[in-house]
Amino acid sequence: MILSKTKLRLRLNRRNRLNRRDIINTAALALAAFTLLAAPAPLPAQQPAPTATPATSSDTTAKDIISVTVEAKTDQPGKTILPGADINMAPSTTGSITDALRIKPDVQFDLASRNSMMGGDITPPKISIHGARHYENNFMINGIGNNNNINPSGYEAHPGDGATLAPASDSQSLFLNEDLIGSLTIYTSNVPAEYGAFLGGVVDATIRRPSADGLHGRVKYRHTQDAWARQHYNLAGNVDPSRSTSATRQPRFARHDFSASLEGPLTPRLGALIAYSEHRSIIPLYDTSINPSEHDTGRKNQNIMLQFATRGLESFEAAFTILAAPYEAEYFTAIRKNSDFSIKGGGYSFMLDTKNTFSFGEWKNILSFNKNEASRYGSNSDSISWTTVPDGYANWGDGVYSMEGTFGDYVQDKREYGIKSVMTLNPFAVGPLKNTIKLGGELAGVDYRRWMGGAKSYNWSTSSSIPAPDAPQLDPSASGEKENGVITGEQWLNRRAVYAPSNKKLTFTQVSFFIEDFIEIERVTLRPGLRLSHDDISGNTDLSPRFFANVDVFNNGLLNIHGGYNRYHGAQIISMALNNPEGFYVEARTRWDRPWQRITPSDMTYDWFGGLSPPYADEVTAGIRLDAVHTVVRVDAVRRAHRDQIRTKWNFSFDDDYEYENEYTNAGRTDYRGVTFAIERTLELGRAGRHALGFAATRSTTKSNSRDLYATFDESDLVAFYSPDYVIYNDSLVPADSLPANNFNSPWVLVLNDTARLLDGRLRTGNTLRYETGGPGLIEDGSEEIDGIEYLKYYDWNYNDTFLYDLSLEYDVLKTRAGTLTLRLEVLNVFDRKNLSNLTMSSTGRGVYTMGRQFYAGIEYSF
Repeated sequence: MILSKTKLRLRLNRRNRLNRRDIINTAALALAAFTLLAAPAPLPAQQPAPTATPATSSDTTAKDIISVTVEAKTDQPGKTILPGADINMAPSTTGSITDALRIKPDVQFDLASRNSMMGGDITPPKISIHGARHYENNFMINGIGNNNNINPSGYEAHPGDGATLAPASDSQSLFLNEDLIGSLTIYTSNVPAEYGAFLGGVVDATIRRPSADGLHGRVKYRHTQDAWARQHYNLAGNVDPSRSTSATRQPRFARHDFSASLEGPLTPRLGALIAYSEHRSIIPLYDTSINPSEHDTGRKNQNIMLQFATRGLESFEAAFTILAAPYEAEYFTAIRKNSDFSIKGGGYSFMLDTKNTFSFGEWKNILSFNKNEASRYGSNSDSISWTTVPDGYANWGDGVYSMEGTFGDYVQDKREYGIKSVMTLNPFAVGPLKNTIKLGGELAGVDYRRWMGGAKSYNWSTSSSIPAPDAPQLDPSASGEKENGVITGEQWLNRRAVYAPSNKKLTFTQVSFFIEDFIEIERVTLRPGLRLSHDDISGNTDLSPRFFANVDVFNNGLLNIHGGYNRYHGAQIISMALNNPEGFYVEARTRWDRPWQRITPSDMTYDWFGGLSPPYADEVTAGIRLDAVHTVVRVDAVRRAHRDQIRTKWNFSFDDDYEYENEYTNAGRTDYRGVTFAIERTLELGRAGRHALGFAATRSTTKSNSRDLYATFDESDLVAFYSPDYVIYNDSLVPADSLPANNFNSPWVLVLNDTARLLDGRLRTGNTLRYETGGPGLIEDGSEEIDGIEYLKYYDWNYNDTFLYDLSLEYDVLKTRAGTLTLRLEVLNVFDRKNLSNLTMSSTGRGVYTMGRQFYAGIEYSF
C-alpha cells in the first residue's frame, strides 16, 4: 500500500515534547513552591504548632480518610471540599462553581474558556475531569442532580437560529450564585457508590443555611467593561469595535453583577434566608440590515431563593428551599431585518431536606422537583429572502439580497420529580472488623418535551424542480402580503420551505440503589461498595462496583498508601430520544396570485438511538500521602478507560421519501492517564497574616477515537463517508483512537494557590497561578483515498503554553456596629499574557487569544 509515495508506518503512540524553556519554567515554579511550603512555619511564642490543612486538602489521617464522624470536615483521596468563603475569595470571571475549580490541576478547562472575543458572555467555563467530556460530569445542588440533558454543548456553541436546529444550552441546568454556596464538594476519583450518572466527576454545591445569631443582610455590586480589559484579538485581523456584527466577536461589553440577601431566625426553632442576584451583560453590536446602527444585545442570569430551615433541634433537621435561576441571551442576525430572538435556559427547583438522628444511625431524605429549559423564542416565524431593490421596500442587505425574519419558537424543557434517601448506620464490630454501613436509593420520574411552532422560508428559485414562473419576480403588478412572499408593486417569491409544527414528549423513570461498608482493620481501611441503576427508556440495568483501600503504614497517620478500582456509568443518551423526527417539504407557485403547490415529499431526519448502552468508565487509582512538619504531601495516579461513548453515524436513503437516518452508536472510546503531585500547608506569619498555601501539578495524557472530542454534544464523525477506525496522521495510517484529544489535553498543569487573611482579617487576598504546557492538537487537512477507502487527514498542532496569574483583594474599609463596608478588586491575567489557542481543526484556522489583563471592581455592605 502506498501513502503519498511514503512507506506506510503504523504509529500507535506519540510523545509530548517540552522545549527547554518549558522545562526551566516548570522546574523553577515547582522548586519555589516546594521551598516555600516545606519551610518551617514561624509560630507565635508559646503557641502549639497548627495542625490544620487548607480547605483544599484531600484527606487527613488514615482513620479520617474513611471515618463517617469526620467526613464533613476532612477529605479522602479524590475528594476536595471548598468552603463558601474560599469560593467567594477565588478570582473569577463568572463567579461560578466551575471557575472555583481552577485551583485543581486535575481539572482541565476549555481552551477558549477566557476567549478575548467573548468578554460579554457570563456562562460558566467548561471543564473536563480525567478525560471525560464536559457534559459527562454530575453537577448537583444539595445532593440532587443539576444536570441538563438537553443539548448541553454550551450556549455559545450555536443559538439554534435554524427552523429545525435545536438551541444549545449548558451542562448545568441552573447557574448557582457563589453567595448562596455554603460549601462545594468535588469528587475527581474514588467516587463513593452514593453518586452515579457521570463519567468524569461529581461537583456538589451545598446551599448555606440561614444564620442563627440574629438578623443579617448583605448587598453587593461588581462591574467590569471592555475599557478595563486588554483584548487580544485573533490573528485573522483587527476588529473594529464600532462595527462588530457577530455574537462571537464582542469587542464592546459591560457587565454588572448585583446580589442582596437577608437572613435570620423567625422563631426560636425556625430560620429564613431570602436572596436575589443578577449577572447581566450588555453587548453592543452593529446592525447592518437597515439604517445601519448600534444594536444592544445582552445576557442575564438571575438567582431568586427563599429558604426556611429548622434550628436548635437535637435529633431532627429540615430545610425547604425554593430556587429560581432563569438565563436569557438576546441575539439578532446582522444582515436580517426583524431578526431578533432570544435563547432562554435555566429554570427553578423545589427541595425539602430532612435529617433524622436515631440511636442506630442517621437518616437523610430529599424530596425535589426541578424544571429547566433550553428554548428559542423568535420575533416571527417567517424567513424571507427578497431581491434587493434600492428604491423599493427591499433596500437593505448586501446589494443582492435583502433578508428579514427568523424561524419562530423552538421549546425544549425537562421536568423531574425525585426522592433520595440515605441511611448511615452507627459503627459496629464484627470480630476484628469495625463496620460503618451506608445505604440508600434514588427514584426519579422525568418528563421531556420538545415543541416547534412551525415556520416558513421564502425565496426565488430558478431550479429545474420548480415550475417555470408565468411572471418575472420584479413585477409592479404583484399584489399581496409580505407574510405570503409578496411586496405589492415590487416583487414576489415562487418557493417556500414549510416546517410544520411538531410536538414530542418523552416520559421515563430512573431508579438506583447503593450500599457501602467502611471497614477498619487496625491500620487498614476498606470501602467496598456497589451501585445498581436502571432506566426504562433504554431498558438497561447497570452494576457499578466501587472499591477503595488505605493502609496507614506506621499506624500513626504519618504515611498512608491507598488505591482503588471503580466503575462509573453515564447518563448521556436520554436527550437523543427527543429529536426525531424533524423535516420539511417544499411548495412552489407560478405567479403571485396562484396557489402554492407541494412539489416534494417530506425531507425527514430520524435520530435512532435504540439498543444503546449507557457509556461507562473503568478507573484504577493508586496514591501515597505523607503528613510531616505540618505539611501534607500527596501523589495520586488515575487511569480511566471510557467505553461505549455515544457517537453518530449517518445513513442516507435517496428514495422517493428523501429520508436519512442519524444513528447513535456506542463506538466512542477515550483513555486517560494522569499523575498529580500536591503539597499543602497553612502558615501563621504573625503580622504577615495567615496563609493557606497549596502547590499541585498534574501530568496527563488523553486519547480518543472521536475527532472533535469535546466541541458538541451531538457529535458526528461522518463515518458514512470516511473510515471510522483509521485516519491519516502526519502522513501515516494510524488507528483513530490513537489521536490526541483536541481540547482539555494540556500535558502539564501546575497550580500555586494562596488564600490569605491579614490585618486581623480585615484584608483578604486570593492568588492563583495556573501554568499549562502546550499540548498536542489536531489540524484537519482534507482526506485521501487509499485502495478505495477514504481516510480523513490530520497533522499536529502544538498549542502554546498558557500562564495565568489571577488576584483578588478584599478590604473592610469601615467596621461598625451598624455593619461593614468592603471594597473588592480583582485583576485577572495580571501579567497580561497573550495566551493563544486553536480550536478550529482547520488548516486555515488562525487561533484565538484569551483575555488579557482585566479589572473587576466591587463594593459590599453587610450587617
